[in-house]
Amino acid sequence: MTYKEAIKELEALKNDRGISYYQRTFGSDGKYLGLGLTQLKKLAKKIKVNPPLAEQLLDTEYFEAKMLSFMVDDPKQYDLKRLKKIIKSLPPKYNESPLSYFTMVFTDYITAKSPHAKEIVSKFYKSKNNVQRFIAYSTLTSLGKNKTIEENYFDQFLPEIEMNIQSEENNVKDAMNNSLFYWGQRSKELNSKILKSFKKIGRVVVDYGETSCKTPDVPKILQSDRIQKKLI
Repeated sequence: MTYKEAIKELEALKNDRGISYYQRTFGSDGKYLGLGLTQLKKLAKKIKVNPPLAEQLLDTEYFEAKMLSFMVDDPKQYDLKRLKKIIKSLPPKYNESPLSYFTMVFTDYITAKSPHAKEIVSKFYKSKNNVQRFIAYSTLTSLGKNKTIEENYFDQFLPEIEMNIQSEENNVKDAMNNSLFYWGQRSKELNSKILKSFKKIGRVVVDYGETSCKTPDVPKILQSDRIQKKLI
């Protein structure tokens, strides 16, 4: 698919209600088409991996085209220097909501799949910048699903989460909570550690703004029969 064809398909999906949501969430100075992740994922599947097109899409004005660029790019082509440069350049408005699509897509499709995922986490999980912390903990969420990652890797982050989650920005709090959710499903040992952490943390509540989303009760889910039966 060419750049012009991709833009034409994006513009054909324009949604005024979605545009209003993006303007309220990220500010009126951006250029939006109002598209959701489902539509973008469907188009990305059609395009497949196409780094040259991804580079063109990233340079467009459309917010959704930038998100699509990460979905069709090759994370293995990102060296550590390039990843750090992008993360440090992200404006705060792309991360004001815990459901911020832009940083979430960048994390899921690029950072978490990059050979440098651990280095990115190590660099940014204690950053003073909430965008960078969000990306670090969102990457940790994805790494929690990766069974090739050693179990004890996640232990080092528990003290930081226990100490800071309740006072964190909504987006980072959400990413931390999600990290604990996936880590706690890896093994009985890690499940036990996560549940002990929640005894110190208490109930976690994330403000999802103008959505019907509710904060998952992670310790309740991790103690459920369904999860416990899967643990080894």
